[in-house]
Amino acid sequence: MQTFIQKSMTGILVCFLMLPLHSAALAAPFAYVPNAGSNDVSVLDLATNTVVTTIPVGTGPQGVAVSPAGTRVYVTNYASSDVSVIDTASNSAVATIPIGPAPSPGLLGIAINPAGTRAYVADSISGHVTVIDTITNAVVGSVISGSLPYGVAVHPSGARVYVTNSGEDTVSVIDPSTHSVLTRIPVRHQPYGIAVNPAGTRVYVANYGDSPQSKVSVIDTATNTVIQEVDVAHPFTSSSAPMGVSVHPDGTSVYVTNYVGGYVAVIDSVNNVWTDTITVGDQPVGVSLNSDGSRLYVAVKGTSSVSVIDTAAKTVLTTVPVGTSPFAFGQFVAQGVLWKGPVSFSLKFTYPGTEDARGNIKFQSLTQTFTGMVELFEDGFAWKQVTFMSNDGKTGGYFRTISSVMTDTSGGSESLLIIGTGDCSSSMTGEQETGIAYIDAKGTLKKDKTGTITSISFSGKIAGGVGQATVLSGTFRATLTR
Repeated sequence: MQTFIQKSMTGILVCFLMLPLHSAALAAPFAYVPNAGSNDVSVLDLATNTVVTTIPVGTGPQGVAVSPAGTRVYVTNYASSDVSVIDTASNSAVATIPIGPAPSPGLLGIAINPAGTRAYVADSISGHVTVIDTITNAVVGSVISGSLPYGVAVHPSGARVYVTNSGEDTVSVIDPSTHSVLTRIPVRHQPYGIAVNPAGTRVYVANYGDSPQSKVSVIDTATNTVIQEVDVAHPFTSSSAPMGVSVHPDGTSVYVTNYVGGYVAVIDSVNNVWTDTITVGDQPVGVSLNSDGSRLYVAVKGTSSVSVIDTAAKTVLTTVPVGTSPFAFGQFVAQGVLWKGPVSFSLKFTYPGTEDARGNIKFQSLTQTFTGMVELFEDGFAWKQVTFMSNDGKTGGYFRTISSVMTDTSGGSESLLIIGTGDCSSSMTGEQETGIAYIDAKGTLKKDKTGTITSISFSGKIAGGVGQATVLSGTFRATLTR
C-alpha cells in the first residue's frame, strides 16, 4: 500500500516536461484504416501515400480512434463485438477488449478523451456507450445513450461526450465524470457522424437519413441547441446520405462525406454554408485530417481505397488502394510526431505531517529519485502532451501543456527557454491524482547536416504542489529522440 505522498509524487512526475517542439521536427504521420470486408487495418505512410503493412483485427472493423499521443489505435469490430488495440510502434494488435456480457454485433463509433485515458464506444444494438480505461484496457462503466447510437465525439476539454442516436434522431450529451446523460438534443433524421470544433463551441452532425435534403445540424455547445442546418445535398443527385464529419484544425471548414452522392461537402463554418464539392467515388464513409489541415483523407468503401485531398486546392491528389470495404469511421489519422527517451527526476517534498494538541501542523520532507521513459507528443498545431512510465512499469501518467515560451538563438544550435504552468494527472490502481506543476528550463536542439532536428536535451528546475504536498522542488534531465 502506497502512502499518500508516494501516490502524489506519481502524479507530479509527469508534470515537469513542458517541452515544446520546433515545427521543423514534425514528421509525416500514419493513417489506420479499418477494412470491414477483409477484417484488417491498413497502415498508410502519409509521407509516401503507400500501405506499409496490414494488421489483422476482429470481425467487421468499422470504427476507429487514434490516441492523442499516437501510440495506440482503437478499432471497433462490429460483428465480433470487441475492440482491438493496436500498438503503433510495432504495428500489431496487442489487446482485444470484449464489450458487453455477451458478444452481439453492433459496435460502431469510438472516440478518445484528450488525456488519452478513456475510450468511449457506441454499441448500436444495446444502446449503450461503453467506457474503457486505456491504461488497463478494462471496461470501467457504461451509460444508456439512446436508440441506435452510432457516432461519438469528445469535447476538447474532455468534460463532455457527444453521441448520435440514429434510432431516435437525437444527440446525447454525456458527463464522463458521472457516466450520465445530461440532455438529448433533437436533430434531423438518422444522425450518423459527429465532430466538435477545436474551440469546443460547435458540434456538427451528419444526418444520414435526411435524403434528399441532406442537412448537417450545427449545435451550440453552450446552450445544447441546434442553431443552424446546412444543406449539403448535391443538386444533380436524387439522394445523398451524409455520413462522416471532420473539422479543420483552425475551425474554419467542416468536411462531410456523402455516402450515396460519392463526394465530400466542404462547409464554411464561419457562415455555415456549403461552399465546395469534392468527388471521391462510390460510398465514402470516414474522413480525417492531418495535424495542420493541409490534407484530407477519405475512406471510400465502394472502391476499397483512400482518397488523399489537398484542402487548399480542394482536389484529389491520389487514390491509395487498401483492404476490402474500408469504413474508417472516426479519427483515423495520427495527428503528430512522437519523441521518446529516458528521463530522471530528483524531487524534494515538504508536506503536512502530524498535528499536535494545539492544532499546529508539523511538516515533513521526503527526497526521492525516479527513473523511467518519457514520451512527448506534438501535433504541430494546438497542444502538446507528455506521458511518463517508470522503469518498473508500475507508475505512469500524462501532462498537457497550458503555456510555454520558446526563444530561438541563431548559431550552430537553437536554445530554448521554457516557462509555464500545466495541469497534470496520473492513474494508479484505480485512483486519479491531479494538480499543477511549474517549470523553468533550458534546452538544446541537435540537428543533422540537413537541419533536421534529431534530439532534444533538457534540464531545469521544477516547483509546485499536488494534493496535500505543500511544496516540492527538484531537477530533471531528459534526452528525447524521434
